[in-house]
Amino acid sequence: MNRKKALLLIVAFELMLMAMLVVLFFSGVMGVTPFIITVLIVGIVSSTFTVLAVRKLPPM
Repeated sequence: MNRKKALLLIVAFELMLMAMLVVLFFSGVMGVTPFIITVLIVGIVSSTFTVLAVRKLPPM
Protein backbone atom coordinates (compact mmCIF):
# COMPACT_ATOMS: atom_id res chain seq x y z
CA MET A 1 0.00 0.00 0.00
CA ASN A 2 1.31 3.45 -0.84
CA ARG A 3 0.86 6.73 0.98
CA LYS A 4 -1.93 8.01 -1.26
CA LYS A 5 -4.15 4.96 -0.76
CA ALA A 6 -3.52 4.94 2.99
CA LEU A 7 -4.41 8.61 3.36
CA LEU A 8 -7.57 8.16 1.29
CA LEU A 9 -8.59 5.22 3.46
CA ILE A 10 -7.95 7.17 6.67
CA VAL A 11 -9.97 10.15 5.38
CA ALA A 12 -12.87 7.93 4.28
CA PHE A 13 -13.00 6.17 7.64
CA GLU A 14 -12.82 9.46 9.54
CA LEU A 15 -15.58 10.96 7.37
CA MET A 16 -17.82 7.97 8.04
CA LEU A 17 -17.25 8.19 11.81
CA MET A 18 -17.80 11.95 11.90
CA ALA A 19 -21.01 11.64 9.86
CA MET A 20 -22.33 9.03 12.29
CA LEU A 21 -21.45 11.26 15.25
CA VAL A 22 -23.18 14.27 13.70
CA VAL A 23 -26.32 12.23 13.03
CA LEU A 24 -26.33 10.97 16.62
CA PHE A 25 -25.82 14.49 17.95
CA PHE A 26 -28.54 16.13 15.87
CA SER A 27 -31.04 13.35 16.51
CA GLY A 28 -30.70 13.95 20.25
CA VAL A 29 -29.18 10.58 21.12
CA MET A 30 -25.85 12.08 22.18
CA GLY A 31 -25.29 15.11 24.39
CA VAL A 32 -22.83 17.95 23.85
CA THR A 33 -20.10 16.71 26.20
CA PRO A 34 -19.91 13.13 24.85
CA PHE A 35 -20.02 14.52 21.31
CA ILE A 36 -17.05 16.83 21.92
CA ILE A 37 -15.06 14.10 23.68
CA THR A 38 -15.73 11.59 20.90
CA VAL A 39 -14.82 14.10 18.18
CA LEU A 40 -11.53 14.84 19.96
CA ILE A 41 -10.72 11.13 20.29
CA VAL A 42 -11.50 10.49 16.61
CA GLY A 43 -9.36 13.48 15.64
CA ILE A 44 -6.39 12.35 17.72
CA VAL A 45 -6.53 8.78 16.42
CA SER A 46 -6.92 9.97 12.83
CA SER A 47 -3.98 12.37 13.20
CA THR A 48 -1.84 9.59 14.63
CA PHE A 49 -2.63 7.27 11.73
CA THR A 50 -1.98 10.08 9.24
CA VAL A 51 1.45 10.82 10.72
CA LEU A 52 2.30 7.11 10.71
CA ALA A 53 1.21 6.75 7.07
CA VAL A 54 3.27 9.74 5.98
CA ARG A 55 6.37 8.59 7.83
CA LYS A 56 6.29 4.84 7.09
CA LEU A 57 4.83 4.38 3.62
CA PRO A 58 6.40 5.10 0.21
CA PRO A 59 5.08 8.24 -1.54
CA MET A 60 3.42 6.88 -4.69
